[in-house]
Parts: sequence; structure tokens; C-alpha cells
Amino acid sequence: MRNRVEALPIDRRVTEEMNANLTAVVLPEEVRKTVFSMGSKQAPGSDGFTGKFFKSFWNIVGESVIAAVSSFFSTGRMLRSFNHTWLTLIPKVDNVENMKQLRPISLCQFVYKIITKIMAERLARWLPRIVSEGKNAFIRDRQIVENVLLGHELMHYLKTKTRGNKGYMALKVDMEKAYDGVEWPFLLAILDKLGFNATWQGWIHECLRSSSFSALMNGSPKGFFAASRGLRQGDPLSPLLFVLCTEGFAALLRKAIPENKLEGVKVAPRSPRISHLFSLMIRTCSSGDLFKNEKT
Repeated sequence: MRNRVEALPIDRRVTEEMNANLTAVVLPEEVRKTVFSMGSKQAPGSDGFTGKFFKSFWNIVGESVIAAVSSFFSTGRMLRSFNHTWLTLIPKVDNVENMKQLRPISLCQFVYKIITKIMAERLARWLPRIVSEGKNAFIRDRQIVENVLLGHELMHYLKTKTRGNKGYMALKVDMEKAYDGVEWPFLLAILDKLGFNATWQGWIHECLRSSSFSALMNGSPKGFFAASRGLRQGDPLSPLLFVLCTEGFAALLRKAIPENKLEGVKVAPRSPRISHLFSLMIRTCSSGDLFKNEKT
């Protein structure tokens, strides 16, 4: 897996300054600010405590919470009891007939979410400089609506274009159960390729490998199993890690351009050529030649 990722045209974008900030010592005030920035009434995990409890009794539990959080960042080891997750299934439709119509939501423990919230806040600061253009979801100072509007304008251009003899095609890529399909070795290889240091990679790996689950059945936890892949919906880190994973897909698209497998759309003489947006790929071809004998 790592060798295949190494072959991708991904630049090393994480600088020493970024790594130093990401792995800096976590101070007690940072822990306290993180706790009080989190929701008070979100569904609790297996510990049974909501954010409201920790905020209301911070003068009693604060010192112990700070010690537990600091222990993870200093040792790189997560207590498995902190990372035990209740899994609840939320229906996507009114009348559920199969498992695909259920959305699994992870109810993580609050102390675990403090740890990953600290990591997510640090990562979010640098993500705009790490993630390639065209991805606006979950990235600070970028608006996902920009891609919606741009995609609408591109589709309008494709429908109304009359000049030239090229045929145009737009391909929408739907990543079904995208979080569930993330392979951990691939994610770690992408992090290494981008330039994240060993300490940060170790923290991410520990958050993934130490997780375990019990499924909520009629409100009661049943069973116990560990995970070997995937990201949890409900974990503050998951959206950001998924965006980083998609850098591999974006790299393949960039590689396809000089190979004449992907051309993109240019709506005006001086406008940039757009080949893909996050979850939307625009591809042009002449008389369908590029798509002949291809499976898509």
C-alpha cells in the first residue's frame, strides 16, 4: 500500500512549522477551552456523561480530565476504555428494508472527543495549505457552496455550448459509505506522503487502532467488536482525515491530465481549466474517443 501511495504525484506540503504546531505540548488551558467549546447536550457515549456534566463540575473533574488528556499526548497511548464506542443506526428513510438504508453514528466518549477535538482544531488551522484546490468541504475559510455554484455554471456551459466539434461529458462520483471504506494503511501512507511527522501519525494510528464498538439494540448495548478499517461518523477528526484521504484520488486525476485521459472544461479563453471538484469530475472528449473501450 505504501509503495503505491509513494508513486502518486503528491507534494510534501506539511512544513516543519506545521508539524511543530500540530505536536506541541498540550497545555491545561487548551484542554479547558476545548471542553467549553463543545456541545453540552450531545448524545453521550458509553461513559454516560454529556458535555454539560463536565462543564458544570469542571472545578471537581477538571484536574483529572487534564491529566487523562495530557497522558495520551505524552505517551501516545489511548486507554481502550476511553475509546469504546456505542454504535447507533439512524434510518435514512421512513420504512427501512435493508442495511444500506441505515446510517451508523458513533457515540464516542467525551474524554476521547476532547482529545480528537484538540487534534482537529490544530489540523484545521493548516488544512487550507495542505489540501489541494477544488475541495471546500470541512476546510476553514472555504465555502462548500462555491463548488455547488461552480458545478452549476459548468453544467450550464456544457448544455449550452455550440462551438467546436468536441462532445462533452460530466461524471459525478458517488462515494458510497465513504467513511467505512477508508483503509488505515492507505490513510497513514497519505499522511506520510504529505509530510506529517511520526508523532502525529502515531497519534492518528492510536486513535484508530484502539477503538472498539458495541451496537445499541433497543437502547441497550449488545456485543463487542474491534474495527480494522473505516472512520467513525461522530468523531471530530473523521471529516478532516477523509478530506486528506481524497488527496490520493485528486492526485490520480492530476496524473491523468498530461496522459490525455482527462482534459477538463475551460468556459472562457482566460479562465482556468477545471477538471474536477470535490465529488464532481468534469471530463471532455472528442467524439467519445477517450471513452472507447473504457469501463467507468
